[in-house]
Amino acid sequence: MRTAAALAASLLACTPALADEDCNKATNQNEISRCAEDNYNAADRALNDAWGRLPDGVKSKLRAEERDWIARRDTACKAEASESEGGSIYPTLLFSCMAQKTKARIREIEAARR
Repeated sequence: MRTAAALAASLLACTPALADEDCNKATNQNEISRCAEDNYNAADRALNDAWGRLPDGVKSKLRAEERDWIARRDTACKAEASESEGGSIYPTLLFSCMAQKTKARIREIEAARR
């Protein structure tokens, strides 16, 4: 549980830097979780945009890798958040992890475009 608490503290400390104006005003766990989910959804849209900008030849080479990456991301983030499963912080931990990994993947995809 100490691991989850330390992870939660670090993620929550990062949340205002990642969030929009409304998320800076989050005052309870439900609002913080909603913001984490919104941040993930924004990152997912950005990933789809980055994917859409890839040349068709690159997309065809990366398609299977991308599907595998999505499965690995989801599994890894569920494992990271698992200590708090059933708790109110679980969505914050899950979506924060997914946003972080998705943003890293965007950088990888943009590098592949070059």
